Amino acid sequence: MESLLENPFPMLIVGILAWGFLIAAYVITPHRGWLWGMVPVVLVPGLFFLYDAMVVTPREEITAVVDEGIAALEANDADRIMKILKPTLAHRTRARVEWAFANFTITRAKANDLQISVNELTVPPTATAEFFGTVRFNDKGKLVGMDRYACKMVVYFEKREGKWLIVNHEERSPLGGQREY
Repeated sequence: MESLLENPFPMLIVGILAWGFLIAAYVITPHRGWLWGMVPVVLVPGLFFLYDAMVVTPREEITAVVDEGIAALEANDADRIMKILKPTLAHRTRARVEWAFANFTITRAKANDLQISVNELTVPPTATAEFFGTVRFNDKGKLVGMDRYACKMVVYFEKREGKWLIVNHEERSPLGGQREY
C-alpha cells in the first residue's frame, strides 16, 4: 500500500484504461449502464489522489529533510542546517559547519539517486538515506584547488518528537574509502 502512496500513477493508468474500456463498451452497445459504470471509475482514482495528497509517508518526510538540507547549504545558512541535526550531533558538527561556511561559499548543492529505507519497528523509528551528493563552491581562502566536491552520502535519521533528525552521516568517496562523522 505504501508503494501506491509513494507513486499514485499506476492507479491513474488503471483508471484511464477502465474508463477507456467503458467508453468503448458504450460506443459498441449504447446502453446507459456503461455510463453509470464510469462514475466509480472516475471517483475511485480521484479519491485515491485526494488521499495521497493528505497522507505524508515517512519517505516523503525524509525527502523533505534532505531537500531542506540542500536549500540550507545553497543559502549558506548554518542555523537551518543545525535545526535538522539531532542536538547531540549538532554540537559535534557545529564547528565543522562553521569552518566550512567561513572558508567556502556554496553556490549549488544536489542530491541525486536518493534511496530511502525506513525501519519503523525500532524505538525511535530510524531511516537511512543514500544519495550521490555534489556541491559547487567558491573557495574564499584558496584552501583547496577545486570548486566542487562529490561523494556518496549515507545519512542516518531518527524520528524524535514527530520530526526526522539527522543523527549521523558517512561520506564515501567515488574512488573508495569512507569517512564517518
